Amino acid sequence: MVRKKELFYIFFVFTALSVLRCFYCANNILGFILSFIFLSFSLICPGIFLYRFFSSKSKKINVGVFSVSILILGTAWNSFIILVLSCFFKFSLPTLLVINSLLISTLFFISFRKKIFITPPDKLDYFALIFIVIAVFLFFRPMPRINGGRDPGVYFGTAMNIANHRTLIFKEHSIPEFSKKFYDNNLLYNYDRSGGTGMYLPGFYLIDHKEGKIAPQFFHLYSSFIALPFALFGIKFALYSTCFLAWLSVLAIYYCVKNIFGGKTALFSIIIFIFSVHNVWYARYPNSEIMVQLFFFASIFFFSQSQNFRQYLLSGLILGLTFFARIDSLLLVGSLMVTAFLPTVKPRLIKSAGIFIITALI
Repeated sequence: MVRKKELFYIFFVFTALSVLRCFYCANNILGFILSFIFLSFSLICPGIFLYRFFSSKSKKINVGVFSVSILILGTAWNSFIILVLSCFFKFSLPTLLVINSLLISTLFFISFRKKIFITPPDKLDYFALIFIVIAVFLFFRPMPRINGGRDPGVYFGTAMNIANHRTLIFKEHSIPEFSKKFYDNNLLYNYDRSGGTGMYLPGFYLIDHKEGKIAPQFFHLYSSFIALPFALFGIKFALYSTCFLAWLSVLAIYYCVKNIFGGKTALFSIIIFIFSVHNVWYARYPNSEIMVQLFFFASIFFFSQSQNFRQYLLSGLILGLTFFARIDSLLLVGSLMVTAFLPTVKPRLIKSAGIFIITALI
């Protein structure tokens, strides 16, 4: 059972070491350990208390389900908060730490009476663990370079700007030097096929050419998530962000399918997923599709085990985050709406699915 006293000690120790990381930035083994603790605190502690808040009063839960849930919720929460902070030019590690601490403190007193009883994994979970470990060796091998003129360069450039300059908005000092003809011909965005000059700063929109302000074209949730490991470790470690999201997707898919179709089907599903060439490629390659994949299956995972309005609300919020990662995520809602009205779906689920989908759209 997860007790109030144990959670308090975990929160206190992680907070103290994370505060130390905000002031100690040396590039050595101690700095790496403190950075890892800060990252763990940011992902795990908010996830634990968010899960307690949205769960029922007393609940038995599989240790695997509990672990996956807190990692997903921690990832979702920090991605969204960093996105909001960067929109207001306020992102920094101390600011993020303060917000996470306030969230944890608030939820600690709101849901302190709730008790979660952790149960051991079943036999199929141990078989799944073998393939989950294999996924670590397949996925956690990021590509050694990033193409600056393509999507990965925009994503990582945005993450770097958030980490170093606290905001999504770039300042490119060379832009004011260009002539008015350059802007009239829209050469920031399109190839000049007549002159063959190419384009300048692909993947960005011009906001103010006098001050040289530009903004990334893509939605920013994925870049916001990358900004956290970038600020803590630098670009080499940040390259593993996509690998982590892909690996977490394996866990989300396993428990999602297990809740709906059973353990054997879930095991077969992740075997296909892990050894798919496309998934291995995209796990190593910076792209926002992996984040959409994670939150989509995570939302169905939470929905499949929901028992009250608050939990349906949570599953809808997780699905809604995909809209901040990619514009085409709206297509996912259409597919879920069609599924909700299939003849095989029980009538009582239609109301729950409505809460789920409406919350996501809001």
